[in-house]
Order: sequence, then structure tokens, then C-alpha cells
Amino acid sequence: MDWYLRSADQGNSDVQLNIGYLYSTGQGVAQDDSQTMVWYEKVADQGNATAQYNLGGCMTTEKELLRICPRPLSGSAKRLKEGTWKRSRKSTLWSDKDMMLELILVTIRPIMHGARSNDTLTFMTVHENRPLVQAVRRVYETGQPTTPSNITYITCHPDSSSSGNNVILWEDIKTVFGDVAYVRSGSIVQTFLKGGDFKNLDPLRIRAVPGATLEVVVRGQPIYTEPTAQQKTSNRASLQELLRDALQETQKTTRHSKYSYIRNPVPARPPRTLKTAITQQLSTSISNPNTYNSPKVTPLSPPQPAPEDQPAHGATQDFISTMMTARTGCKYAQASLGIMYLDGLGVSQDYKQAKDWLLKAAEQGSADAQCNVGYIYENGKGIPHDPYKAALWFAMSAEQGLRFAQHNLGCLYRDGRGVPKDDTKAAELFLKAAEQGHSGAQENIGFAYDKGQGVPQDHAKAAEWYLKSAEQGSLFSQYNLGVLYRYGRGVKQDHDQSLAWYLKAAEQGSTDAMCAIGYNYQYGDGATQDYTQAMEWYVKAADLGNPTAQNNIAIMYDDGQGVPQDYEIAMDWFLKAAEQGLATAQNSLGVMYQYGQGVLQDYSLAVGWYREAADQGHADAQFNLGNMYEDGEGVEVDKTEAIMWYQKAAEQGNTNAKKRLELLERRA
Repeated sequence: MDWYLRSADQGNSDVQLNIGYLYSTGQGVAQDDSQTMVWYEKVADQGNATAQYNLGGCMTTEKELLRICPRPLSGSAKRLKEGTWKRSRKSTLWSDKDMMLELILVTIRPIMHGARSNDTLTFMTVHENRPLVQAVRRVYETGQPTTPSNITYITCHPDSSSSGNNVILWEDIKTVFGDVAYVRSGSIVQTFLKGGDFKNLDPLRIRAVPGATLEVVVRGQPIYTEPTAQQKTSNRASLQELLRDALQETQKTTRHSKYSYIRNPVPARPPRTLKTAITQQLSTSISNPNTYNSPKVTPLSPPQPAPEDQPAHGATQDFISTMMTARTGCKYAQASLGIMYLDGLGVSQDYKQAKDWLLKAAEQGSADAQCNVGYIYENGKGIPHDPYKAALWFAMSAEQGLRFAQHNLGCLYRDGRGVPKDDTKAAELFLKAAEQGHSGAQENIGFAYDKGQGVPQDHAKAAEWYLKSAEQGSLFSQYNLGVLYRYGRGVKQDHDQSLAWYLKAAEQGSTDAMCAIGYNYQYGDGATQDYTQAMEWYVKAADLGNPTAQNNIAIMYDDGQGVPQDYEIAMDWFLKAAEQGLATAQNSLGVMYQYGQGVLQDYSLAVGWYREAADQGHADAQFNLGNMYEDGEGVEVDKTEAIMWYQKAAEQGNTNAKKRLELLERRA
């Protein structure tokens, strides 16, 4: 710490920023909120955006008060009359159907012994416009409550000389909140002018202790969209000027406060990543890789972890703090604010506002914001779907080295969305992101090496990248690694390892892995043959819609493996899989219709299902369709068409088709 202090005294802003962080977290030093403020302010005064952003987080109190003077608002009514209290500015910064944010700048000139001649307080109040379950209710003579009133909160902080006996006067509150109805502290409701039988509690004294919260109940809907006549004479500043002046005045009056309430600054939310459907493969094949990954928290300097347990109002607090800081031009806050609007965190979801704020940050060079703007265009969030613009923004972010953008841009190149399809470019981008630890990119580069897409085929490298991704919890990589161990591709064949990886993936819901485990048990491949276990795993996957599992259940009923042979049940399962486009099941349905197994014989339907599978390149279906044309079953006899389908099947190695072609040649 001594070295840090010496370096900081020489003006090193990075060190000063880190010292502020150490004091805020209590790492290596006693946690000290006031020291945190001092060091952050040193760096913020130098124009450092990160410090300004972190300082913006520190400026948020536990509720809506942005800053309060270290000297409490105290004194008798007589003293107040001797002083001059003037509301110099009041402006609504932001409002929607749920709440309204209001900035009030109050200049206080009290005549008190030892008081400073001129203090400026900045209040930031949030008025909840929606009814609150815990709201204070107006009380009448009947004792019956009415509709919940609107509430705002003040947190009290006495100065260092306070013994805890300072009070906040009702006049003080009335001066700032001219339209309040009453105040309560804790569970005691204090009424104000509620009827002839009620005593006017003016002045109302409430003991002010550090952290004590007063609930100020406001009459009606406290939305101030236009200044009053009195305010118009002194308030001509623009919204930006008001905010700028308020923040400047706040820093003047609170620079040495020992009672500023420090909150963890809000880090920018993680950039989104693309999501595309995963193509289901056969139980013995590799699954296509996914295109998404777990969230990433964009680190500030130094990183500011959010508390584990946030109160229910935390999202609102974070939104207020972030919005105030974003309006100062801080790109980190603008990026965070965009995500809050995008996800509806602490504010109503608003895609237009999300795009606007993310664009502000993106245009300042924020890689995270650029990536998120790409996400908005890619997914059409509040704007037309535009993969070309998505690619442009992903490219800007990727050039700055953001792994999420590199991965997303790689997906676009791989799929040819918004950019020309380019497997080589996709692999390059996947590799860059994978080397930074992006699980989805590790999976995708593994798949590229596995299939030789954009890179030379290399099963050993595929296994290496699958392993990295699998260890991060990717169920697709876990399954694909199981496949490599099952067949000894790039690794030594190991059925135990294969089954272990299948089980890890299955536990996370991979239906391909469930199907593979069922296959192992059905054929005793890497496990003791057990038809009951096989059926259980197939049913788990089939119930989740896996067509391969549905097909395999049909085979077990068709052959009577572990269950009584039942062609009708087999037919039902073949149909489920065939309707999902599984060529193997479509061919099997053709056989069932051709020979009337579990269904009435129907050559026309048989031809239809054979054609569905044959068009997908299924060799057995191509041979069967050739047979139907040769024999004229379900179609007119057509030797030319039959030979064409036999040739297609023979080219794929179908021995029956080869024999049939030889026979037809001899007959010719």
C-alpha cells in the first residue's frame, strides 16, 4: 500500500483508481467509504471515464437522495425564519408510467453559529407512480385507509460532531417537497392536517441517525413536467445544463463527507450472443455446435463485483445511478443503460431506448455496446432484422478483440448471413475467441477441425477444443467428446470415457447423449447389454422430441427387443420420427406400408415415404424406390426411373442396388 500511495502522489491515475477500489472493498486496508470517494474523485477530475462512472455509482444513496449536506438540516422554526431557503432549480429528468425521476437543487443560506455561509444541496428523488403494497396510507377520522399514496424516501446523515440527537424539521421537508402530505418513520404514521380532530404536527421532529430512512408521502401524482411560474424566472437551463450543474455542485458540497453512502458501481452488462437451433444428429454422429455462451461481465478498471444479494429495489437504484452517469457521456454507463432497457431491468423494457443508448456507447468505441447493437440487428429487437448491419457492428467490436463479437461474426460467416459464406474466415474468428476462453467458440472450432470446415480435418485438435469447452459445461462438446472416444477419433478409443461424457451431457438435457447411452445399452456397446436401460434412455430422449430416439424405440418394438413385438406401436414411433424428417424412419415407414406390417398394405404410401427418404440421399430408400418402379407397385412400371434410383443407391455402396444393376445389364 505504501508503494501505491507514493505512486499515487506522483499523479498516476491508474494507481489512484485502484486505491479507491481497495478502500471500497476493504482489500488490504480498512473499508472506508469516504476514502473511496476521495480517490475516485481525484481520478474523475482528470477526465477518466471509468472513475466518473464508478463515482456515479457512489453517488446513489440507499434510496432516492443523491446527496445530502454533511451538516444536518436542524434548528428551530425561529432560526429557519432568520435564514433564507430558496429552491433554485427543479426539473423532471425522466418519467414513465411507473416512476418519475426528479432533480432538485436547493441553495440554503442559514444563519447559524458555525455554519457555512452558502451550502448547496442536491436532491434526486424518485416518485413511484404505481401503487405500492407497503405504501403509507392516508388516515381519516374513520380510521379507514384509502388508496395507497405515492412515496419518496430521504436517508438522513448527521455530521461528524453529531451525537445522534439531531433532528430533521417538518419545515425542512416541506421546503424541498412542497406538496407532501405527511411523513412516517418506521411503522408510526404521522398525519398532517387530516381533519379538525387531528392535531397539526408542525413542526414534526424525527431523530436523524446515520442510515435512518423517512418515508415522505406525496399528494396526487407528483409529475412535474413543467416548472411553476416561480421556477420559470430562475430556471432557464437545459436538461443537460441542469444535470451538469447539479453534479458539479454535488461534488463541491460532498467532497469531504464522511457519511456518503457507497454502492457498488453498476458494471456494463454482458454482450448478447447469437442463438440458433441445434440440428439433431444420429446417436453415433457429432452434434452441430451451438452459437451461444454463458454471460460475461464486462470488467471496469478495477473490476466492481455486484453484491450477491440485492434488495428488491436494487434494479431501480442501479437504473437511476446508471442513467445519471450515462447522461454525462460515460460510454460504460450508456452501454449498461442500453442493456437495462433491453432486458427491462429497473425500467420498463424499451427496445428503442436500448438501441439509442447502445448506439451512443458504440459510437464512442465501446466494444461491448458495438456487440450488443449487432445483437439487436441480428435478432430484430424493435427494429427490422438486418444481418448485414449486425455483421458490421460485430466486426467493429471483434477488431477490438471482444471474444463475443468474434464468435458471433464467425457464426455469420459460417452460415452466410449478412456476409458471404466463408468457412475459413469463420474458423479464424472462432479460433481467436476460443483462445480467449469463449466456450461456444471452443466448441465451434472443435467442430470445424472435426469436420474439416475452413481448416484441415484434425480429430486430435477437435478433441482438444471439445475438452476445453466441455470442462466449461458445454453439453454439446461433452456429447461430441463422447463420440470421439467411442470411435477412437483423435483420441485412444475408450468406451468408459465415452459413456462418462455422454452421462455428463445427458444430465444437462442433451437428447443426443441420452440416445447414445440408450444405443450403448441396446447393443452392449461400451456397456452391458440391457434392453430395459436402453428403453428408459430412449424414452427420455424421445419424450423431448429426439427423432433418433423415437426411431430406435420403434426398432425395439419392431424386432421385439426387451418388449413384446408390436408392429402397431412400432408404426406410431416410426411416424413420429419420420414427421420430423428422419430419413431412416421414413424408409422404415415405407417398408411397413409395402408389406402391411402394423398397418394396411398401401403401395402408394410406401412409394411416398421411400421418396421422402430417397430425396435426402438414404441409400436403402433409393434402392426400395427403384424396386417399386421396376415392379410397378404404387407407380407405373418405369425401368429408366428404376435404373436411375439403383444407380444413386449403388454410388453410395448399396450392394443390393449393384447386384440389381448387374442383373438388368445381363438381361439387356
